Amino acid sequence: MKLEEAFNSRYKRLVERSQKWGMEPPGKDELWQKVEMCFLEGFSCCYCGCQMMVHQGSPSLEVFSLDHYIPFALGGDNATQNIVVCCYSCNIIKGTMTGDTFKELLKYIPAELKRKMFVEIWKGRLADKLDRIKGEV
Repeated sequence: MKLEEAFNSRYKRLVERSQKWGMEPPGKDELWQKVEMCFLEGFSCCYCGCQMMVHQGSPSLEVFSLDHYIPFALGGDNATQNIVVCCYSCNIIKGTMTGDTFKELLKYIPAELKRKMFVEIWKGRLADKLDRIKGEV
């Protein structure tokens, strides 16, 4: 998968989430420039510094993701400067923490524990999704 295709997929999801929260989505061109610049500078996660990939099978720790440094739940907005490029693992584990809080927490989490946290959170999200689907049937 090419970087631009992967970006478009993630941007589409960002637009959907923005609509859910009643917010305007961020500027696509500005955000693309941010992702492209990150790619050209080595494509490392802004939180943990790992080398990210454009795409890999799901769930994947190192696939790139777009994250709100200050989440909507804590008053964050869709300004391009509030959106960062990070690995999917950090995005999932960070949840509704601010980027500063999460960076501080990462200092105390060994890589193996981070992997386990990601898998457990991912399993929980899948279980929640299955429960919602069952409730719709």
